Amino acid sequence: MSIDPNFWMQYARENLAVAELCQQAGHLNACLQNAQQCVEKSLKAIRAYHRLVEKKSHHIGTLQRDLFDIKVDVGLSREDCELLDSIYVDSKYPTPSVVPHSPPDQAICRRCVELARTVVEKADIIMEAK
Repeated sequence: MSIDPNFWMQYARENLAVAELCQQAGHLNACLQNAQQCVEKSLKAIRAYHRLVEKKSHHIGTLQRDLFDIKVDVGLSREDCELLDSIYVDSKYPTPSVVPHSPPDQAICRRCVELARTVVEKADIIMEAK
Protein backbone atom coordinates (compact mmCIF):
# COMPACT_ATOMS: atom_id res chain seq x y z
CA MET A 1 0.00 0.00 0.00
CA SER A 2 1.41 3.36 -1.04
CA ILE A 3 1.51 6.30 1.35
CA ASP A 4 -0.60 9.31 0.38
CA PRO A 5 1.61 11.95 -1.32
CA ASN A 6 0.17 14.63 0.97
CA PHE A 7 1.42 12.77 4.05
CA TRP A 8 4.89 12.58 2.52
CA MET A 9 4.76 16.34 1.88
CA GLN A 10 3.55 17.10 5.39
CA TYR A 11 6.63 15.33 6.77
CA ALA A 12 8.89 16.92 4.14
CA ARG A 13 7.73 20.41 5.11
CA GLU A 14 8.32 19.60 8.78
CA ASN A 15 11.86 18.45 7.98
CA LEU A 16 12.44 21.68 6.03
CA ALA A 17 11.21 23.81 8.94
CA VAL A 18 13.45 21.91 11.36
CA ALA A 19 16.44 22.25 9.00
CA GLU A 20 15.91 26.02 8.87
CA LEU A 21 15.60 26.27 12.67
CA CYS A 22 18.69 24.14 13.19
CA GLN A 23 20.66 26.24 10.74
CA GLN A 24 19.69 29.42 12.58
CA ALA A 25 20.62 27.86 15.93
CA GLY A 26 23.96 26.61 14.64
CA HIS A 27 23.02 22.91 14.91
CA LEU A 28 24.62 22.13 11.58
CA ASN A 29 24.62 18.31 11.64
CA ALA A 30 20.89 18.31 12.47
CA CYS A 31 20.29 20.94 9.77
CA LEU A 32 21.88 18.73 7.13
CA GLN A 33 20.08 15.59 8.26
CA ASN A 34 16.70 17.32 8.10
CA ALA A 35 17.46 18.91 4.72
CA GLN A 36 18.31 15.47 3.31
CA GLN A 37 15.15 13.97 4.80
CA CYS A 38 13.06 16.78 3.31
CA VAL A 39 14.37 16.04 -0.17
CA GLU A 40 13.92 12.29 0.24
CA LYS A 41 10.32 12.62 1.41
CA SER A 42 9.48 15.15 -1.31
CA LEU A 43 10.78 12.75 -3.95
CA LYS A 44 8.75 9.93 -2.41
CA ALA A 45 5.67 12.17 -2.48
CA ILE A 46 6.14 12.78 -6.20
CA ARG A 47 6.67 9.06 -6.76
CA ALA A 48 3.43 8.29 -4.89
CA TYR A 49 1.62 11.00 -6.83
CA HIS A 50 2.69 9.33 -10.08
CA ARG A 51 1.78 5.91 -8.69
CA LEU A 52 5.30 4.57 -8.99
CA VAL A 53 6.09 1.48 -6.96
CA GLU A 54 7.08 2.50 -3.45
CA LYS A 55 10.83 2.21 -3.08
CA LYS A 56 12.36 1.62 0.35
CA SER A 57 15.46 3.59 -0.59
CA HIS A 58 17.09 6.61 0.98
CA HIS A 59 19.28 7.17 -2.07
CA ILE A 60 18.41 10.56 -3.54
CA GLY A 61 20.13 9.77 -6.83
CA THR A 62 18.08 6.62 -7.33
CA LEU A 63 14.79 8.25 -6.35
CA GLN A 64 15.41 11.16 -8.70
CA ARG A 65 16.59 8.92 -11.56
CA ASP A 66 13.31 6.98 -11.42
CA LEU A 67 11.41 10.28 -11.72
CA PHE A 68 13.65 11.48 -14.52
CA ASP A 69 12.82 8.25 -16.38
CA ILE A 70 9.15 9.33 -16.45
CA LYS A 71 10.10 12.89 -17.52
CA VAL A 72 9.74 14.50 -14.09
CA ASP A 73 12.55 16.96 -13.33
CA VAL A 74 12.91 18.23 -9.77
CA GLY A 75 15.95 20.37 -10.52
CA LEU A 76 18.65 18.39 -8.73
CA SER A 77 21.97 17.95 -10.47
CA ARG A 78 24.05 14.80 -10.12
CA GLU A 79 26.35 16.78 -7.78
CA ASP A 80 23.35 17.84 -5.67
CA CYS A 81 22.25 14.21 -5.36
CA GLU A 82 25.77 13.11 -4.43
CA LEU A 83 25.95 15.81 -1.74
CA LEU A 84 22.60 14.84 -0.24
CA ASP A 85 23.42 11.13 -0.48
CA SER A 86 26.70 11.73 1.35
CA ILE A 87 24.77 13.10 4.31
CA TYR A 88 22.24 10.33 4.93
CA VAL A 89 24.10 7.44 6.56
CA ASP A 90 26.59 9.48 8.53
CA SER A 91 23.87 11.69 9.96
CA LYS A 92 22.21 8.76 11.73
CA TYR A 93 25.11 8.02 14.07
CA PRO A 94 27.34 10.14 16.30
CA THR A 95 30.29 11.25 14.22
CA PRO A 96 32.22 14.50 14.18
CA SER A 97 30.47 15.48 10.95
CA VAL A 98 27.67 14.25 8.72
CA VAL A 99 29.56 15.58 5.72
CA PRO A 100 32.38 13.25 4.64
CA HIS A 101 35.88 14.71 4.70
CA SER A 102 34.96 18.00 6.38
CA PRO A 103 32.90 19.48 9.19
CA PRO A 104 29.64 21.14 8.18
CA ASP A 105 29.60 24.89 7.93
CA GLN A 106 26.96 27.51 7.26
CA ALA A 107 27.68 27.53 3.52
CA ILE A 108 27.00 23.80 3.08
CA CYS A 109 23.91 24.10 5.28
CA ARG A 110 22.61 27.02 3.21
CA ARG A 111 23.13 24.96 0.05
CA CYS A 112 21.32 21.91 1.42
CA VAL A 113 18.42 23.94 2.83
CA GLU A 114 18.15 25.72 -0.55
CA LEU A 115 18.03 22.35 -2.32
CA ALA A 116 15.34 21.15 0.08
CA ARG A 117 13.25 24.29 -0.49
CA THR A 118 13.60 23.91 -4.25
CA VAL A 119 12.46 20.28 -4.24
CA VAL A 120 9.47 21.07 -1.99
CA GLU A 121 8.45 23.88 -4.37
CA LYS A 122 8.86 21.58 -7.40
CA ALA A 123 6.84 18.85 -5.68
CA ASP A 124 4.04 21.33 -4.97
CA ILE A 125 3.99 22.43 -8.62
CA ILE A 126 4.07 18.87 -9.94
CA MET A 127 1.29 17.70 -7.62
CA GLU A 128 -0.92 20.71 -8.45
CA ALA A 129 -0.47 20.23 -12.22
CA LYS A 130 -3.12 17.52 -12.65
